[in-house]
Amino acid sequence: MFAQSTLTASQSGVASSIEQLSTGLRINSAADDAAGYAIAQRMTAQINGYDQAGQNANDGISMLQVANGAIEQMTRNFQTVRTIAVEAANPVYSLSDRQALQLQINQLIANNAQIAQQTDFNGSKLLDGSFVNQQLQIGANANQTMMLTIPPAFPQSSGTATVQEPLLQATTSGSPVGAITAGDLTINGVSIAGSVAGGQAGQSSASAWAIANAINAANIHSLSATASSSIAASVTGGANIAAGDLTINGIAIGAMSGANGGALANSAAAAIEAAAGSTGVSASAAGGNLTLSTTDGRAIQIGASGSAGALNLISTNGAVTLTTTVSTAQSSIVIGGANPGNAGFTPGTFHAVASGGTAPVAVAVADTIVDVSSTANAEQSISYVDTLIDNCNGLGAYLGASQVALTAIQSTLANSSVNLSTAQARIEDTDYASATASLVRGQILQNASMSMLTQANALPGNVIRLLIRG
Repeated sequence: MFAQSTLTASQSGVASSIEQLSTGLRINSAADDAAGYAIAQRMTAQINGYDQAGQNANDGISMLQVANGAIEQMTRNFQTVRTIAVEAANPVYSLSDRQALQLQINQLIANNAQIAQQTDFNGSKLLDGSFVNQQLQIGANANQTMMLTIPPAFPQSSGTATVQEPLLQATTSGSPVGAITAGDLTINGVSIAGSVAGGQAGQSSASAWAIANAINAANIHSLSATASSSIAASVTGGANIAAGDLTINGIAIGAMSGANGGALANSAAAAIEAAAGSTGVSASAAGGNLTLSTTDGRAIQIGASGSAGALNLISTNGAVTLTTTVSTAQSSIVIGGANPGNAGFTPGTFHAVASGGTAPVAVAVADTIVDVSSTANAEQSISYVDTLIDNCNGLGAYLGASQVALTAIQSTLANSSVNLSTAQARIEDTDYASATASLVRGQILQNASMSMLTQANALPGNVIRLLIRG
C-alpha cells in the first residue's frame, strides 16, 4: 500500500513537471497557485489595456496627421492667394489681367473650402468645426482620456466671427536654494537677470518672491511666474517658550505656552499672527498642526532657541511655479542656464498638454471671396488672407502639439506594458532549472516506487512457496 501511494505521488509530480516544461508556465490553472493565478489575470487585463490604449494613441496620431496634411495644403493655397493679391495690388494690370488673377484666386479658395469640408478620418469630419470635445481613451482604465477639439480650418460666413480654440498649458515648480545671477537660469531661451532683494523682511534675493520677480521682469511670451511660501508643522508636546526664543525673518516673536501640542500650536499661531505686520508671515493652527504662510512668496526664515524647537518649524525660501497657457503649440517650458538649480529648477523641456479650457479668438471671415478687381481691394485682401494664413498656422501648431503629447503617451504606455509583462512573467512563467530538477527527481522516485511495488507484490508468492516446501 505504501509503495502504491508513493508511486501515485511521484507520477503526479512528474506529470506536473512535464506540464510546466511543455507550456512554459508555472501556473497553468488556478489549482497550481490560486493567488498567483488571480494576480496574473489582473495583470493580463492591465497589459491588454495598455496595449490597446497605445493603439488608440497611434490611431489618434494618424488622425491628427491627416488633419495636419490637409492644413498644410490649405496653407500653401493661401500663400499662393496672397502672392496673387500682392501682384494685383500693382496698378499696371489691365481689367482682363485682373479677371484672370481673380479666377485663379477663386479656384484656390474653393479648393480650400472643399478641403475643410471633406477632410475626414474614418468617417469623422476633422476641419469643418464639428470635431468638438472628442475623448480619446489613452489609458488602461476608465476615465483615462484626452479631450480633443479641432477648430474650423476655413471660415464660411461674412464679417467677423469668434471661435473657441483649445488652451494648452505647461507648468513646472521649483524651490529656490539660493540667489541667482545673470545667466544662471534661462527659460525658453531667454536669460533671466539676477534676483534682487526687496525692502521687507523675508524678501531676500534667494526667496521665491525675488526669483519670481526676476522671471516676470523678462517678459517671456505667455509665461508667468508665481511665488508661494508655507510651512506646516506638527506640534506634539507642550512647552513654555520665552519671548524672543522664536524669530521669523529676523523678527522676535512674543512668548507662547501650552500644556500639550494642541494648546501650544494655538498659542504659537496667535503670537506669530500678532507679528505678521513685521514678518509678512501669517499663522493658523488646528488640532496641533501649525501652518505658516505668506501672501507674496517671501522666505520664511526660522530662528529657534530655548524651547522653541518644540514647534518643529523648518525654514523655507518658498516655491516658484512657472505656467504658460496659450491656444497654440508654443507653450512648452524649456529650462536651461549655467545653474538653474539655484532657482530650484531642473534643466529640460516641460511639454504643453490640453488644459481642458478654451479661449475666444476673433477671426476675419468672408463668403470665400478675395477681391482683386482693383488696387484698393487687392490691398485689403492681403490683410484678410494674412488672417487666414495665421488661422492655419495656429491650427497646425495645435495639431502638432497634440501629436507630440500622444507620442509621449504612447511611449509611456508601451513602457508600462513591457514592465508589467516582465512582472507577470516572474509570477507565472516556469523556472526551467527547478522544473527540470523536479522532473528528474520525480522520474527517479517513480522508477524506484515501481521496483519496490514489484518486490512487494512478489512477497506473498514467496511465502506460499516456502510453506509448500515445508
